[in-house]
Amino acid sequence: MPKTRAEPGKEVITFRSAKVIDHRQGIGGLYFSIHSTYEATETDDEGEEETVTRVAELSKFKVKDAFTIGPGQEEDIELSFELPPHTPLTLGKTRVWIRTGLDIKSAIDSGDEDDIKVVPDPLYPYPGRPSRSHRQAQGAHGQP
Repeated sequence: MPKTRAEPGKEVITFRSAKVIDHRQGIGGLYFSIHSTYEATETDDEGEEETVTRVAELSKFKVKDAFTIGPGQEEDIELSFELPPHTPLTLGKTRVWIRTGLDIKSAIDSGDEDDIKVVPDPLYPYPGRPSRSHRQAQGAHGQP
């Protein structure tokens, strides 16, 4: 899947594909979840503070109930969902991704991850970006 670009609180439409190569496969369901990294400060055993990267699951959905795919068959599935409003922007080290999971018995790797580039809504300010009124004032007076 190509990298998806999205804004927090807005609809995201993307496609997933499931393919079976050599035999008929029953799939118990299709799930996806949205994850993000974040940095946290922790104290180590010696009392020193350190910054560590953690992963948060922002939301999880069941997209499709049980279905079967035959040999050589490919199932294309459209996902449409609202990116949670609290999703962080992908600035700096922050990573946001969709994890897709197929409920398949005895599967070795039944999941996939695809990054999402989370961008700000152009009408709303975010930390590090001047507010709209500040940008208008700069334009009107020619200086900050």
